[in-house]
Amino acid sequence: MPVPLWGAAGLATAAYLAINLVPLPFVYVATTAIPFAILIGATAQADIDRSASLLRNRHLVRLGEWSYAFYLVHLIVIRVAVELAERSGLAGLLHATVERPLERRLRDRPRASAQA
Repeated sequence: MPVPLWGAAGLATAAYLAINLVPLPFVYVATTAIPFAILIGATAQADIDRSASLLRNRHLVRLGEWSYAFYLVHLIVIRVAVELAERSGLAGLLHATVERPLERRLRDRPRASAQA
């Protein structure tokens, strides 16, 4: 018997809100695993049935596609960024353009005189 999407969403929301009421060893798995599994199944069934859903919104679908595309390349992007930062002297640039000017600004401030 299929579970309606709104019911599965309500169950998952209730489980998430109940996390603070459950003993710590059970918080992350026992409380949420079954409700979120039901939510995933209900969402998949709604998609198969082409039911009206907020998740079928074209903007959310596009964000999902972008998210998946980024997931496919994110490790490469991170490695390239780290490589560029190490080779390009980014630390030296930040030191010269951010750290030193702020340091000068802080040192040139008039200090409040200590009066007893």
